Parts: sequence; C-alpha cells; structure tokens
Amino acid sequence: LALPLAILALWLVLWLVPLKKNIQRNLYTAMNRVWSFCGLEVFWIASFAAVLEINQVAVWILGHTLQGWCEQAGSLQSFCVLIEPISTNGKLLHIDAKFVNGAWWLLSQII
Repeated sequence: LALPLAILALWLVLWLVPLKKNIQRNLYTAMNRVWSFCGLEVFWIASFAAVLEINQVAVWILGHTLQGWCEQAGSLQSFCVLIEPISTNGKLLHIDAKFVNGAWWLLSQII
C-alpha cells in the first residue's frame, strides 16, 4: 500500500511543481522504479490467495471431473458409487500448500 501512495505523490510533484529538466527526469525514473515494485505486491497477494484456496480448487475440479466421468461410465459405475461420496467431502485429495521462507522475506521487502 505504501508504494502506490508513493507513486501518487511522485505524480503530483511532477505535475504541480515546476522543476528543472534533469530533476524532472530523475523523478520520473524513480517513479518508474517504484512502479515496478507494485507488481511484487500483486504477485504476493495472489500467491497468498492461492496458498489459502488451492485445496478447495483441486477438490472442486476433482469432484466435477469425477461426476462427469461417472455419468458417462458404464462398466465403472460400481467404482463411482464408492468414490463419489469421498470426493464430495474433500477427503479424496488434499493439497497442503505453504509459503517458503523466501516468501516472508519478499513480503518484508514489499512493505
């Protein structure tokens, strides 16, 4: 959140304050460098959401895939009767995702 606010402040300075060309160019370059770090914030937040939700997504995909297979399966119908109740509870597949230490270092650098 700090970097987008810094970019807004730099834009305001560039627009409102009369500056020499070299200072203006330096501020513009600094703003572009700060802007590049905003992508890290988005990446970290998306990674955090993925770590929290990956198990639900995998179970949902597996459940829908099994349901489609079992609707079309002729000889596997007895197998589907056994496995569908397990897949709807989310116990057939469990993905335990976690961050490595580098992710927390990245977060500390973003802040």
